Amino acid sequence: MSASQNDPSTPCAPARAAKAAIAPQSEPGEVILDLDILALNTMGMIEIQREVFELMFEQIPQSFCKMQEALEAQDRSTWSMNAHSIKGSSRNMGWQALAALAARAESGTQTIELLSEMRAVFDRSECAARAHLAAHESDIAGRA
Repeated sequence: MSASQNDPSTPCAPARAAKAAIAPQSEPGEVILDLDILALNTMGMIEIQREVFELMFEQIPQSFCKMQEALEAQDRSTWSMNAHSIKGSSRNMGWQALAALAARAESGTQTIELLSEMRAVFDRSECAARAHLAAHESDIAGRA
């Protein structure tokens, strides 16, 4: 991934290339992917996890683009609505670090620095989710 994809000042690309499933670097105390929450909210079904994660991989970057536009336009409502959406989907799928940042964004913090931090944590969350799915690929293939 190029550095510009993490830079909120660059135009958002409509689609991002799939990253290799590698272990993400996380900050101390940061919960990137909580497998207990993930299993609870998906009944442990890897097929559901794959489908929802694929939607998130596509939709969250789109929400970041909308948040960037809202920041530039000083549109608090659009910023908060997209932060709320990211918070809910992240929390439900075990992406606790991203959910916490989105909650901060929703509650009033509207800065380019927070958006940049959210994008960086999303990248780590996506890598963790892809690694989790790759580790269960035989489960997915065996049920197809």
